[in-house]
Amino acid sequence: MFRNLFKKFQAAPTQGADNDPVCGMPANSAITLTHEGKTYAFCSEDCKQEFAQHPEKYSSK
Repeated sequence: MFRNLFKKFQAAPTQGADNDPVCGMPANSAITLTHEGKTYAFCSEDCKQEFAQHPEKYSSK
């Protein structure tokens, strides 16, 4: 039961100003990248690199 609930939670992360646009986890304000005049914060360097490689995929979120 809890495994299915956990999978559902992972599949639909909440998005907000303080959330990583790649994975939806809480962002670290020290890890940022500016794209088209907007600054994005990330939870990790891995998410920052993923965003940098595919900004069009994540900047619309």
